[in-house]
Amino acid sequence: MVEAFNRVWADARLNVPFYREWQRVYCLPDAISSLDELTAWPILRKADLRNLELFRRVGGPRPCGEIMTGGSTGEPVHLPVWHRQGMKEADRSIWEGRKAYGVRKGDRLFLLWGHQHLYGKGARRLVLSTIRRVKDFFRNYVRVSAYDLSAEAMRGAMRVFERSGATWVMGFSPAVLAFVRHNPEKRGTFTGIKLVLCTAGPLIADEQREIATF
Repeated sequence: MVEAFNRVWADARLNVPFYREWQRVYCLPDAISSLDELTAWPILRKADLRNLELFRRVGGPRPCGEIMTGGSTGEPVHLPVWHRQGMKEADRSIWEGRKAYGVRKGDRLFLLWGHQHLYGKGARRLVLSTIRRVKDFFRNYVRVSAYDLSAEAMRGAMRVFERSGATWVMGFSPAVLAFVRHNPEKRGTFTGIKLVLCTAGPLIADEQREIATF
């Protein structure tokens, strides 16, 4: 993994203007000797991705299309795609990272999530919601909406979680925090959870410890 990172990093800082400037501003090394060193690197934030021209490879081809983030924060980002094969490579990289925590494809996932804002209304909403439930079934996901963070909703989410048999958790950072804070009596009662993966916003150190302790 270290060698793979160094290859990609060398290419990025030489051929992508954003990373060339990133290295200069943050005095980043040309290579790393351990993945642990990355904990001291700056965090790439959504705001950094707004100027996609800086991410365009020098002399490289034009994108063949684009994808859009889910917009859970209300500010979706349009990201260029140069070749479809890259999407498969990205998926493999994601699962390599999860494997480091013992998570495998097919492991039962408790998901505090939601893209209901993309479903529309009426018949279209019904169709898309049904497709989502079917996909979740085959992927072994147990999904609870992350849009209602009230105490009542999060206590209901806890009941679903306890029945789910999930071995890892993924959710929007505010939703995971609400889940923890509205179920204090459950603190420390769970074992066998391999990973809690928080997205859509960073957590400060105290919040990370709060979730880990729970």
